[in-house]
Amino acid sequence: MRLNTGKTLLALAASGLITLSASAQPNQPNQPAPPAPISDAQLMQDYGWLVAPDPDQLGITEEEKAAFLKGVEAHLNGEAGPADPQASWQQLQQHLSERFVKNNKQKGAAYIADLKKTNPKIKKTEDGLYYEIIEEGTGPKAGPNDTVKVNYKGTLVDGTEFDSSYKRGTPAVFPVANVVPGFGEGVQLIGKGGKVMLYIPSELAYGDNARPNSPIPPGSTLIFEVEMVEVNPQQ
Repeated sequence: MRLNTGKTLLALAASGLITLSASAQPNQPNQPAPPAPISDAQLMQDYGWLVAPDPDQLGITEEEKAAFLKGVEAHLNGEAGPADPQASWQQLQQHLSERFVKNNKQKGAAYIADLKKTNPKIKKTEDGLYYEIIEEGTGPKAGPNDTVKVNYKGTLVDGTEFDSSYKRGTPAVFPVANVVPGFGEGVQLIGKGGKVMLYIPSELAYGDNARPNSPIPPGSTLIFEVEMVEVNPQQ
C-alpha cells in the first residue's frame, strides 16, 4: 500500500520514533519567514486531519468513521487499548493493504462499467481488455514476438498521468512480449499510423502487488492512449 509520506513522517515524529533533521528546519539563508503562530487547539486539529486514513483511498464507510473516532477518543481518555498492540498493528496493516487494493479494483470496475454505458464504441477482447480503435492504421499489425515503436500516454481512472512518451519527446521501443498483457494485446490491434485507447483491468496490468517507486497503486485499472509509429517484425 502506498502511504501518504507527509502523514507517516508526522506520525513517526510525534511518537518519538524519528527526529526531524535540523537541516530540514527553515532557518536557512533566503528562506521565507516562518508562518504566523497557530493555536494549540488548531495544531491538534491539523494533526488529527494529517494522521487520519484517507476515506477515498480505503472506501471508508460512515460506520467505520465512527469506529475510528471512538478509538481515538478512547486513547485520549486513557482507556485501555488492544491486548496485544503489536499483533493488532500487524493485522491492521494487512487489512489496510488489502482494503486499498480492493478499493482500487472497485473504482476501476465502476469506471469501465460507466464507460461501456456512455461509449458504444468500446469493445472487449476474450482476455478482458477493453479498447476503442480511433484509427486502424496501415500495413501489417504487430505479432506477439515483434517489436514496436509507439507514442503513448498512461493515466489512472482518476485522471492522474503516470507516464508519457510525448512528454519525454521520443517514442518508446519495446518487444510486445515484454510489457504487461493488456498493453501487449492492445498494440497488436492497430497498424502503422493507427491509434487506440486501451482500458486495462488490474489483472491484465500490474495486478495486486505494489511496484517499488511506482506511481501506479496496486489493483489499478490503467488507461492508455497509444499511437503506432512503427512495427518491426521478428527477424
